[in-house]
Amino acid sequence: MEVLKLKLTLKPARVLGSRFKIGGRRQDVCGCTYEGRYIPVGESFWADQDCRWCKCVAGRRSVECQNKGCGVGQRCQVVEGIRKCQAVSHSTCQATGDPHYKTFDKRKFDFQGTCVYQLVALCSKDPELVHFEVLVQNDHRGSKVVSYTKLVVIKVFSLNIVISKTHKGLIMVNDELVNLPVTLHGGKVSVYKSGWYGVVTTSFGLKVSFNWESAVFATLPSNYMGAVCGLCGNYNSKPHDDLIPKNGGKPVSPAEFGTSWRVAEIPEVTSSQATEIENKKLQLNGTGAK
Repeated sequence: MEVLKLKLTLKPARVLGSRFKIGGRRQDVCGCTYEGRYIPVGESFWADQDCRWCKCVAGRRSVECQNKGCGVGQRCQVVEGIRKCQAVSHSTCQATGDPHYKTFDKRKFDFQGTCVYQLVALCSKDPELVHFEVLVQNDHRGSKVVSYTKLVVIKVFSLNIVISKTHKGLIMVNDELVNLPVTLHGGKVSVYKSGWYGVVTTSFGLKVSFNWESAVFATLPSNYMGAVCGLCGNYNSKPHDDLIPKNGGKPVSPAEFGTSWRVAEIPEVTSSQATEIENKKLQLNGTGAK
């Protein structure tokens, strides 16, 4: 029996430049090499300890970088395997007692207004910062001379979170009473009890605590430096300019400064609304007791 022998000759494949044809058009397929690493076409990345922003450019097989760097209060760091600009510190603003305020830059003052005021909010157009607002409502308690924080509102991620003296141990989320703890907006916001305080934390570093009585604390990471405004000041490491009013200009008295950040009069609550809220509280407390 004859054995048929076949000789198979393999020729090495050739890469024809960095393109091939799809539908009659030449397409880029090769990426770039940066410090020994392969970078796919069109991919952007932080390049080095200076956080230069680089991209593999299609058709050129080269990496182009911008000296973007990190903003105020940030440092280029690797966190969970990803290099990016990270906040290097945090600062806390507070309103306690009747109420005594201390700004992010540690400026202290007293303000006895009894309306709704902006404690702190994002006032920058920086697209990399998450927008938020924290409002406080003050009221008199026995004396018309002094006022106390009665209610705190946190507006973030389309959520309206209210921690009020009226509903101790509970919060309101978009006008609904809610038991704690609770996770909201896909895990980006958490609200829980810690000691005497209700605490709201967010994925971007904002933390707000209120004891349902008279003490509120707001903490922000340093990448928000110079980007916020309100009774907590502008967080720019310059306490001497913290009492500049909302419309700008020079620093003014605490009374004038505080009044400039008024956003609303104290809202009226109808008897039917009060009854509805009390019924909801009873339901929640009953559920919690089971």
